Amino acid sequence: MAFGLIMILIYIIADCRYISDRHVIAAGKITHLQEVIETEKLWIKSNQSTDGYIYMNASSDQQKSREINPYFACQAVRGLLAGDVSASDMTAAEQYINWQIRMIIEQNGVITNYSEADGKLNSTGSADSVDAYIAVFLDLTGRYIKAGGNIDHLQNLDTALTLCSEELKKILNNGMTAVSETNKTVYLMDNAELYEGCRQISSMLKGNGGKYAELAAWYGKTADECKRKINASLWNQKEKRYEVGINPDGSKLEFQGWDVFYPDAIAQIYPYICGVQKKSEAIDLYQRICQQYDWQHLQIPGEEFEWPELAYAATLCGDPERAELYVDEFENKYAVQRKYPLHTANAGWVAISGSHMISEYHQWENRGIIQSLFIRS
Repeated sequence: MAFGLIMILIYIIADCRYISDRHVIAAGKITHLQEVIETEKLWIKSNQSTDGYIYMNASSDQQKSREINPYFACQAVRGLLAGDVSASDMTAAEQYINWQIRMIIEQNGVITNYSEADGKLNSTGSADSVDAYIAVFLDLTGRYIKAGGNIDHLQNLDTALTLCSEELKKILNNGMTAVSETNKTVYLMDNAELYEGCRQISSMLKGNGGKYAELAAWYGKTADECKRKINASLWNQKEKRYEVGINPDGSKLEFQGWDVFYPDAIAQIYPYICGVQKKSEAIDLYQRICQQYDWQHLQIPGEEFEWPELAYAATLCGDPERAELYVDEFENKYAVQRKYPLHTANAGWVAISGSHMISEYHQWENRGIIQSLFIRS
């Protein structure tokens, strides 16, 4: 019995030292990530105009970088709501959302890209897709409320959300949305984002009742139907992957292979990072991307843009090593010059990824010896 007590005491001491060492390691990583997140947030805010809109990249002298793309801008502002949200972060997010609400109402529910000329902002009259642009706006607005933002500070939000729902109804067909009224193609990535946006805004509106009750119910129902349809219609059970989309005639878009990064390969992680797919099913898809691409070193053949969404996927899949490598490579590459095609949405995703990594490290640092044997990283 004495021997058993001695062994227990030895284990307790060893476990305490093990956890203590982990605290030291985690503290260093967390401090570094907090600095990264703050760097990215400051850069996003430096790209915001006095009217509230966000440039693609105001640091660059290229014409395209001065455009305002609401799809990317929403992703940038989501980064401001990640981690520790300062009063400045919240104010910037609120200003952007209010700007977009004004534009949605002005355009009668249509969200377009904008260009700046002679100090004036002009709609280009076009957008890459109707559904994805609305989806990220819904998601951002929901995250703003979730982060503690005051819904009453979002002027005419109910009108904007009603207009968005009317636009979505025009392109919804049996649970999923087409790109637009004129392009009837259904894309996996867009619909994964639609599910996330509808779910997020519905969840946040439910707590506000009143004039938002009907909208909360509609967006909630739309989210549920979209998720069900994605998994029923786009999951390829035989090949254990998702279809990229559906043609207007109802046939599946051809999957060109894992060596085609966009949209074929990258689309595979969107259902998971948007909450459509379970982790147990998503890890295999994530690993196949890792086998094909050295993305953590910013090495994706033929790709002009960075894809920090993969770093976020890595954190969700329990792969902090690749996520850390990506963030470090990203910061080293853009420490001095932040030229287009780097854009503010990249910074938003890095901030979101860093925030999630910090949460993981807080859990990691408190795992003892036995826990660590059963929980990876």
